[in-house]
Amino acid sequence: MAYEGILLGMGNPLLDISSVVDEEFLQSVLRSGWWLRVLRKGKGIEMKYFGE
Repeated sequence: MAYEGILLGMGNPLLDISSVVDEEFLQSVLRSGWWLRVLRKGKGIEMKYFGE
């Protein structure tokens, strides 16, 4: 059965967002470590930051 004009999306839209950034911005985010705190918060994930 086909439906015209209908779009079905599945999954987590936040995981599908991407952006082009320069190397300086990327390095500043990695150095800040905020993303590691987000991963650990409430999920019991124990990770180490293997940065520069």
